Amino acid sequence: MKNSKLFFVVAMVAFLFVSISSASAQATFKLVNQSDWTIEQVYFNPTWVGEWGPDRLGSYVLESGYEITLTLSDGCGDYDVKFVDEDGDECVVSDVYICNDEVEISSADLLECYGY
Repeated sequence: MKNSKLFFVVAMVAFLFVSISSASAQATFKLVNQSDWTIEQVYFNPTWVGEWGPDRLGSYVLESGYEITLTLSDGCGDYDVKFVDEDGDECVVSDVYICNDEVEISSADLLECYGY
């Protein structure tokens, strides 16, 4: 009986630890569009992953001067970010450190991608 109670307590502590660790592993941040263009799609992938995740805006667009709060389940770290603007132009910004703060995209960032 004592062993089963001890096992139950140890199992509950382990479950709570895993739950808390998983929750804190997410990165929630604001993506702010400071560019002159509307951003229609945004994709993220950790720099060590070779494939893009889903479009994080879904059916929404991020107009100039607006922001959106996003959460990445892979947590804080370095990400490659692909932006697609209103003209369909794509811009990949590599090695962006994302954590629980703010990420801004500017006109200069987009123009650099487009070769200007």
